[in-house]
Amino acid sequence: MKPTTSLAYKLLSPSTWNRIVGDWQLSRRRLVNHRRRGAASFRGQRGLRLHLGCGGRARPDWVNIDAYEQPGLDLRWDLRDPLPVDPGAVDLVYTEHVLEHLDFDDAKALIRNLFQVLSPRGRIRLGVPDAELYLRAYARRDGTFFDAARNIGNPTDPLDTRIKVINQMFRMGGAHRFAWDFETLAKELSAVGFRNIRRYASGESSLPDLCLDDPEHAFETLYLEADRN
Repeated sequence: MKPTTSLAYKLLSPSTWNRIVGDWQLSRRRLVNHRRRGAASFRGQRGLRLHLGCGGRARPDWVNIDAYEQPGLDLRWDLRDPLPVDPGAVDLVYTEHVLEHLDFDDAKALIRNLFQVLSPRGRIRLGVPDAELYLRAYARRDGTFFDAARNIGNPTDPLDTRIKVINQMFRMGGAHRFAWDFETLAKELSAVGFRNIRRYASGESSLPDLCLDDPEHAFETLYLEADRN
């Protein structure tokens, strides 16, 4: 552990410090976004496939975008900023376990931006931790479900009660900003004009090319697809 981090932990809780560092890194990236010219390289291109928040799972034939340096990354970008592509230039968008890292208003702005950049026949697939799934499991005291989730997010301390697991999923040490369910996500998609909103299980999709699901997230993830028109 760096001396500065050790000192920070004496003054602030780890979750508070980690959130400050994360916010600073993203804010710095946002400033760079406004200055960089390389982002304009996607202007004028059509038929794009955007993989937002790709992490370490960059895919060929996709524009792999993340706020942090990753193997195979095509564009480092803060998703709180409008995407550097032309309106109607994108055919497919995939993003998994990204929206929950944005404040609600920022997530809504991203959804609006995705609608704007999609082509008339464009389609998106969004995956988020399913808050309803956790709450239903809590209400029915589903020990099997919570046993499987006890190490979610690699916690420092054991998640030895159901409510600790739920707090970890909802907050993730400050990294998670909003908990989504089908009703809320479908409502926000519909509000900006998306149509044919439907729910899928992990590994199932209307288009094989659009299914980039991470099997590690299968047990907890809500997947939605929606069309531009």
